[in-house]
Amino acid sequence: IMDGYFYVGGDDDIGLSIYSLENIEEPRLVGTYNEHGRCDRIVLQDDLLITHNQRGNVYTIVIWDKSDPENLEQLGIAYNWVRSDFVVLGNWIYIEENDFLYFLSFEDPTRIETEHWEEVDEYVTTIGDKLAFFTHNYLEIFNLSDPLELELVGRIDFEDRVSSWDFAVVDNIGFGRHKASISMYDFSNLFNLWYLTPSEESHDFGEIPVDSSAVWSVSIENRSQSVKEISSVSINNLSFQCEQLFEVTIEPG
Repeated sequence: IMDGYFYVGGDDDIGLSIYSLENIEEPRLVGTYNEHGRCDRIVLQDDLLITHNQRGNVYTIVIWDKSDPENLEQLGIAYNWVRSDFVVLGNWIYIEENDFLYFLSFEDPTRIETEHWEEVDEYVTTIGDKLAFFTHNYLEIFNLSDPLELELVGRIDFEDRVSSWDFAVVDNIGFGRHKASISMYDFSNLFNLWYLTPSEESHDFGEIPVDSSAVWSVSIENRSQSVKEISSVSINNLSFQCEQLFEVTIEPG
């Protein structure tokens, strides 16, 4: 739903249907577009409408001009993209097909062009304005300030197997399904950070006598493609807090 119109995907005979919600109690059909067959994905972005369609063995991604929702105009089309769970960020479509992630540009909506591809074995989705790779065991989040370069900015490891098809993020809280239960993950501190891994057993201080100390170490791994500079590290929990001021440069990899 956008700007008073309801966009609905249907089977081969119906395709894409558009209803006016001027009278919410009696939606009015204002357009049907079935030339590309079944419509199983709809993405609304400003004055553009992006659909995934299938007619027989022909799969298409179609970009429409919806500035006048009652008279759509087809702008661009790309063929042979089978997967419908693609991701749209800005003027880019990210789609995973046969263990490869493809980067499709539509800066000119009349031309959908493949600009780049990378080998992946994860389910691809979005969290906010970031791209996310999802497996049953972990989630990695990438910044796309450069649409052709994936910069890892966060990762969370799941304690139990999570279904990538049953995972959602609302207000920085991730909800994942573990068989018959639901687990929640706090993502508020995940963005714009690197993946921090406590060294072995360093989380357990045990009993520390007064006026003595114990060593607690943190490893910081730069998995991005650029140099990172750190000026301070702070640790806070219910038992203690500490802060270490220093400057260090970490090379990528």
